[in-house]
Amino acid sequence: MATVQDAERHELLDDIRAVELGIERGVCPSRVAKAHSVWTAWIAFCNSLKLDPGLSTVDDPLLLILLFGTQWRRGKIAPSKRQVRGRTAEDAMRQVGQAFSSLGMLDPRMNRFAPGTMDFRWTRLLKSWKKSDPAAQQVRPLPRTL
Repeated sequence: MATVQDAERHELLDDIRAVELGIERGVCPSRVAKAHSVWTAWIAFCNSLKLDPGLSTVDDPLLLILLFGTQWRRGKIAPSKRQVRGRTAEDAMRQVGQAFSSLGMLDPRMNRFAPGTMDFRWTRLLKSWKKSDPAAQQVRPLPRTL
């Protein structure tokens, strides 16, 4: 970018913004808003630990994402400030991992030694949460005879 002339640089930046906007439009607006709020919580979480939100100085970034998810699940950093179900915390952690991917970085949730697979710790924690969550309350449909 430093060697590109001003007019070309502005045009290139406009194209980059168009790509980012196109990616955001690929999902519903409420999902984009949720991702932004999760990223804001991620930044606050990292700042509380005095860490770079990009995790450039961290040897094991997945551990921090799992810690973020655990605190989200317990309600410490969740927007509701109450304990949430595992699926909600998983969604927050996924948003952080996808934010790294959208920046062109490696997704910390992925196994570094077996590309294309999720890290063992990620899958094991999510299974643990699913087992400890109460069963969903199912409403029985009304009989048609009524």
